Amino acid sequence: WDDDLDVGIVPQDLDKLIAALPEDGRFRVTVRYDRNAICRQFRFAYADERIPCFIDLFPFDLVAHDTAASFDAREQAREELKRAILADDSLGFWNERDFYVEASDPRAASIARHFDAALKGLHDKGVLVDDLDQAEAVVWSIINTDSGVKHHTWYQIPVQAIFPLRRLPFEGFEVNAPADHMRCLSDIYGDIYQLPDDLASHFQHIGADDLADCGVASVLQSVIDAN
Repeated sequence: WDDDLDVGIVPQDLDKLIAALPEDGRFRVTVRYDRNAICRQFRFAYADERIPCFIDLFPFDLVAHDTAASFDAREQAREELKRAILADDSLGFWNERDFYVEASDPRAASIARHFDAALKGLHDKGVLVDDLDQAEAVVWSIINTDSGVKHHTWYQIPVQAIFPLRRLPFEGFEVNAPADHMRCLSDIYGDIYQLPDDLASHFQHIGADDLADCGVASVLQSVIDAN
């Protein structure tokens, strides 16, 4: 119902994707830090920067034990991460006016260390693991979660409800989906046939003015024609 496509991805596959793209040449993964959501944001986009289209990539952390204690530890670590960032005076450049900082920006290293430390802490405590074969559940990553919003982005789902993935039809083609997609939908959203709460307030990722721009329209048409 909204204007963007979101793809969940486990850490190993995100690393593989980023490593493979230079050889392909058509696409890139952008990484930036969003001050509004306090997150490390990944997007799959065209290498041609004139094309505004993108797919959000949402990393999932791998949870060793599918328990309430694991989820609570993750919640606590997320809150500690937010407090540490907000209390860091050296991050004054990252503010509500300049809320996006690209990972390629030299200043981004001072932001990245907070996210890296939070992830390392959960691994050191045995809450998270590196290998999917060792995990009992997946959870929306601590590095990419809307701050202060307790909704579906905070969920933890058993591995067997997602893997192995299955193919399902979507808008005329097939896509990968969770093994038990109805369970996932119900656990996350409740009654999936209710209209979304933010149906009227959801912002446009790419505005009408951008899409109407002659240069953008031309390059988009060339992509459509090539496919």
